[in-house]
Amino acid sequence: MRHTPFARALAACAFGIGLGLTASASAQDTVKVGVILPYSGPFADAANQLQAGIDLYIAKHGDTVAGKKIELIKKDTGGPAADVAQRAAQELVVRDGVDILAGFALTPEALGAAPVSQEAQKLMVVMNAATSIVTEQSPYIVRTSVTIPQVNTALGHWAFENGIKQAYTLVSDYALYRAHLRHDPAGQHGARPLGVRERHQAGLHAGVGLRPRP
Repeated sequence: MRHTPFARALAACAFGIGLGLTASASAQDTVKVGVILPYSGPFADAANQLQAGIDLYIAKHGDTVAGKKIELIKKDTGGPAADVAQRAAQELVVRDGVDILAGFALTPEALGAAPVSQEAQKLMVVMNAATSIVTEQSPYIVRTSVTIPQVNTALGHWAFENGIKQAYTLVSDYALYRAHLRHDPAGQHGARPLGVRERHQAGLHAGVGLRPRP
């Protein structure tokens, strides 16, 4: 059976609940999961897909794990805003009393919430944000998706070995963008930057083109 990132994420939450990772979770009948995602704005589609995965998992397997009912509390970041995600995480922990933080479609969301996870000692399930450093920000973070090097390294080697010597990438201008450039493997094959073109349209920048060294 093929396991989706959504199923792995919910399984991670279920595992945390089953082990009783927090004292509050083990002492109550309901486990609160705070879901932080960009439900509005240009990345709403990603949030909707992640939420659909959560809803589908619960519809199929129920909302009870290890005898405890799961309650979801959703927070909207509106996009890649670390400060908004941090504030949402603080509200979820302090005001709503959540036991687990989850979601995080975008790297800034994860980086913003990580200090809250560490200080409050709350399990934080990153369902998508793919910058490598995310899991280094708190010992309570588990990621159920991928990292940029996992994708870019294999693709870069394949492209070069198949005669693709020049390319431009179009990526978002935040930590994920910088990770994309840092882990571009084309330089290992003698390629060098052709140039950088940036355009401020819909929050996107054109990335670096590559050509082989003479």
